[in-house]
Amino acid sequence: MTHLIQLHEFDGGIHPPENKRQSNSRPIRKASLPSELVLPLHQHIGAPANPVVAVGDTVLKGQVIAEPEGFVSAPLHAPTSGKISAIEARQVPHASGLSETCIVIEPDGEDTWVEHQGLCDTLGLDHCDDIPVDKLLERIRDCGIAGMGGAGFPTAVKLNTGKHKIDTLILNGAECEPYITADDMLMREHASEVIRGAQILLQILGAERCLIGVEDNKPEAIAALDDALVQHNEEHHIDVVTIPTKYPSGGEKQLIQILTGKEVPSGGIPASLGIVCQNVGTAAAIADAVDFGRPLISRITTVTGDAVRDKGNWEVLLGTPVSHLLSLSGYRPAKRERVVMGGPMMGFALPTTELPVVKTTNCLLAPTEKELPTNNPAMACIRCGLCADACPADLLPQQLYWFSKAQEFDKAEQHNLFDCIECGACSYVCPSEIPLVQYYRFSKGAIREERAAAEKAEQARIRYEARIERQEREKAEKEAKRKARAEAAAKAQSVKKEAPAAKASPVAEPAANADLEKLQKQLAAAQAAVAKTKEKLEAAREDPEKADKIPAFESALAKTQDKIKTLAKDIAAAKKAAKSAPAAAGPDKGDPNSPERLQKKWETAAARLETARKRLADAEANGADTVDALRAGVEKQEARVAEAKAAYEASLNSDASASTGASLETAVSNNAGTDNTSAETVAAKPNSEQLQKKLLAQKDRVEKAKERLEMARAEGLDSVEALEKALNKQLDKLAAFEAQASTTGEV
Repeated sequence: MTHLIQLHEFDGGIHPPENKRQSNSRPIRKASLPSELVLPLHQHIGAPANPVVAVGDTVLKGQVIAEPEGFVSAPLHAPTSGKISAIEARQVPHASGLSETCIVIEPDGEDTWVEHQGLCDTLGLDHCDDIPVDKLLERIRDCGIAGMGGAGFPTAVKLNTGKHKIDTLILNGAECEPYITADDMLMREHASEVIRGAQILLQILGAERCLIGVEDNKPEAIAALDDALVQHNEEHHIDVVTIPTKYPSGGEKQLIQILTGKEVPSGGIPASLGIVCQNVGTAAAIADAVDFGRPLISRITTVTGDAVRDKGNWEVLLGTPVSHLLSLSGYRPAKRERVVMGGPMMGFALPTTELPVVKTTNCLLAPTEKELPTNNPAMACIRCGLCADACPADLLPQQLYWFSKAQEFDKAEQHNLFDCIECGACSYVCPSEIPLVQYYRFSKGAIREERAAAEKAEQARIRYEARIERQEREKAEKEAKRKARAEAAAKAQSVKKEAPAAKASPVAEPAANADLEKLQKQLAAAQAAVAKTKEKLEAAREDPEKADKIPAFESALAKTQDKIKTLAKDIAAAKKAAKSAPAAAGPDKGDPNSPERLQKKWETAAARLETARKRLADAEANGADTVDALRAGVEKQEARVAEAKAAYEASLNSDASASTGASLETAVSNNAGTDNTSAETVAAKPNSEQLQKKLLAQKDRVEKAKERLEMARAEGLDSVEALEKALNKQLDKLAAFEAQASTTGEV
């Protein structure tokens, strides 16, 4: 230590037996390869990683086998070379005892590394001080480094302090919990890597100073760190601070208070005070990642307890079964077998020893019943207040216990339940042997579940209100369109009544008006389609799940808008033609039973029949409720067509024109033996003008059928196949009309 650092105290705390000399008297040993490695995808706080390998794949040591999912996440790497034998749900080392997805690797024994190198070499730089901060953070994230002191928070996320300016970096080497000596042995044997990691962290944070807090029961580690400071010429920039041995001085908030005298506010983070705290094991892992490109695939784990013959610390690959590590340490299971992951204060008993070692496994404690007796049944609280005296977070453990037991979670939260660090000091001093920490963990889990349910309900409410609003808007738009149509119809009716009885062109003018009305109907339909497509496009832009449909909606919208422009031009031309059309006298102005009038009536009925059939086909394709009504309408229209056709044929038979009748009879008699064409077919054959109208109408039907099919494909409807069949039918009819027109020389 080169600077005088004033130390401070925190309230509470206890002094349990240390029991550290059993495991820190021999060097760190390297554990052998097990028969399989089980790697949970969720070894850190945040979202679990997403597998990028499949069963049967061959992987190399250090290869990425799972990528991070979201910002607060970390990737996973293969600890050795081998084959992916399974990706399945297995029980994981967690207090809940639940199962999660794991990647299982069968080692090949070669331990072949994937290609890797330091960040300086990767970027082609001469000095590591020139590495940009974003590249350092990217390397730390890519190497899957998470906090190795127990919490497992992704390190790159914690170092991304945002708007907070950091002036102090603290490395936590206190390791205050009994039995655990993993950080102690790391600082003794890898002090240089710890100091190098501190240099990198200072470069990332831009902090002015670094304090390494180590309890005074680790003199060998303190001496090794001081030597490493001299080796790296950092004895004037980084301070190794010796702090009194007290549990839980290794808690993040408690260590900050000891070294700086500052208290992290309730619900706040150290960065708000300009401080970032990292574990010494995390710093060493950062040095390996930046200088050598080695990801986090192993860690130092303490194996101790009286049920273990060969106590000590092991450098063990992540995913190694606990049973394998215990076997290497000479584990002798007692009659009441119990293995604790972590220390006696904050650890949890494992349901089985087949669980894997993960990034946060700092200790495996295998005590005998005599060494660590099983808890006796809890007795009634005597309100002694010892728990409040021992609490390092200045909480009211007794009050939190009552609230948790009564499931009054809102009151527990008001009493700062989430400030509890679950150190177990209150349970340790409780004379009634009440498992207070277990009650607090239960309450925290219940509150988190309530929050998740409330958030889900809020999202459902927002979606429901948006749906109701959309339905009301669509209903209002439909009502407005209906009123507009009704007003237009009333206006047209009044104009028709005011029109003079005698018209200059009784045949040509109604036909022109019919064409104009048809174009106006098409324009209205296209405008409605544009409005509907815009709504769908807006909804797709708001919903990330429909983002892939946006190009189809935009294309359909552009086509419909082009069609509106074309229809507007056609309407203008039709109006102009209707005004300038010369009066033409019909062959039979006043007789409604003339062949010409009856033929027109027949053609009109046939066109309406075609429209009715088209609507019926669309309704059947979309599964509408109006199919039965439309089918009845088609049948009625077929009857009308038959009646109009019969009337037309009767008028032809009674025509006074002998030449027409003689010509018809001659045509029938001349073709009786060689041609199947009947008088009905000859009479019904449309003239060239009518054929051109039918051809144009059929082309319009084909275009509409194509638009409907394109919209159905864009929306992923089930009616795509039916609409394709309908389009093929329309194309066949168009081909027939074009063939007929070509034979008459019209095309």
